[in-house]
Amino acid sequence: MKIRKIARMRMFNSRKAFMAEVAFWIIRILVLALSIVALVAMKNSAINNLTKTHDLEYKIILNRMIYSPTALAYVEPDTGRAYPGIIDMSKFNEEHLNESLMTNAPLALRMYLKGTGTAYIKDKAGKLKKDTVTIDKEIYYDKDQYDYMLPLTAFQQYKRINDTRLVVIQDGNYRIPGFLYMEMIIGS
Repeated sequence: MKIRKIARMRMFNSRKAFMAEVAFWIIRILVLALSIVALVAMKNSAINNLTKTHDLEYKIILNRMIYSPTALAYVEPDTGRAYPGIIDMSKFNEEHLNESLMTNAPLALRMYLKGTGTAYIKDKAGKLKKDTVTIDKEIYYDKDQYDYMLPLTAFQQYKRINDTRLVVIQDGNYRIPGFLYMEMIIGS
């Protein structure tokens, strides 16, 4: 035991052994510092991804288009009640879309409404007639901006958000089921 202690003391007394020990500790400290920096960077990245609300803002805009009485939702004239998920065809045009979508966000929007169903329509004699109705209509919010931004979504300069909803289409006195395809392009 005593011999080992003496050998160890001689090793630390030599300059070569001391420099080797110092170099070993410098490498340990550098590896530890780099590990801490990497862990902090990973934590910050995870927190940023969890708290990013960029898509949420635009999902809210898309929901507002469907559920707001001032946007596309059908409003019963007698009671003033809005029916979310029922699209009023008299409101489904570009003029009304531009009036109802008031936002400062740089965006362009394409909405495509497609529906086919059986409707009972009164003919001139007042009799109900069964008829198949097909609706296929597309509108834009800022079409020029949409045409400009669409090719740039491939380069991640602009982001495209797609959403499809099952809706009921109210046109006059009849209602038919349909789909509302919404495509929003936003600046990154």
